[in-house]
Amino acid sequence: MSMDPIYTLGALLRQGAARWPQEMALIFPNSRSSYADLNARARLWAAALIARGVQPGDHVGLLLTTRPEFVEAMFGIAMAGAVSVPVNARYQPGELAFLVKDADLVCLITTGRVADSLDFSARLIQALPSLADASDPENLRLEEAPKLRSIICVDDPCPKGLVPASSALSGGPLSAAVDAEIDARIDGVDPQNIALILYTSGTTANPKGCLIRHRAIVGNSRNLGRR
Repeated sequence: MSMDPIYTLGALLRQGAARWPQEMALIFPNSRSSYADLNARARLWAAALIARGVQPGDHVGLLLTTRPEFVEAMFGIAMAGAVSVPVNARYQPGELAFLVKDADLVCLITTGRVADSLDFSARLIQALPSLADASDPENLRLEEAPKLRSIICVDDPCPKGLVPASSALSGGPLSAAVDAEIDARIDGVDPQNIALILYTSGTTANPKGCLIRHRAIVGNSRNLGRR
């Protein structure tokens, strides 16, 4: 294994799982994940995205609250060679509609109701009205979002038009061919490639996407750790 500094998100997690498999990588009030666990879950997400035709450089949205699946999916997106686009949980339907189209999202990972006053799937149906009549969740054709091909829903029950994560994520070990494809995609990411697109608040105009490279994220996090 190379000892050169790693500056991409997918390679960073892969290395962490190889060197410190049982060390804690992600700690939430009700759950803990080791580096090996987080790596395995991220690879499941990468496989699910690859199976849905997500290509290196494609943009995948994350509309979730702060939860383990957000981190797992973000690393999975990186491992697929794609770009994460975290979506502000406070965005209303009009802002969601703008971002989904402006960011050229090909896939979106979200959930349904998370509180009495917060239902992401309901907001998405308001933002993308043709989603309510979508007959094939695995191959969306929405007038409001021409590039969006699927929306993966983390929690059951999933509203019509969304793909349940329980079916999108393989329950067993990945095949050797899929594992090899994921590793090839990880190795194909350059540190100068875009890792995240973060949208500004848009208080006085439409939100604007800020492009953030792998090297910037990993280097900044590494420096914070050293400090």
